[in-house]
Amino acid sequence: MITGPLASYFALTVVASRLTQPRDAQARRMTWNRSRDDVPDKGRPITTLEQVILLAVLIVGALFEVWFFFFAHTHPWVLG
Repeated sequence: MITGPLASYFALTVVASRLTQPRDAQARRMTWNRSRDDVPDKGRPITTLEQVILLAVLIVGALFEVWFFFFAHTHPWVLG
């Protein structure tokens, strides 16, 4: 029960990183290791792990809202 979701989460991350990783990726130089004449990067790209975590959080949040607003009501016969 505990290892199933963790294993599927890890497998999804590995598969997604294989699909989105560029083949000719060059090592990026750190900010303090660049010349002032170098053109700055436009921004840090979102990693595959960040994409997977963000998507999982959004899906769980949406499912929670559906449950909360439509299925979490207390019925009068439950309270006795």
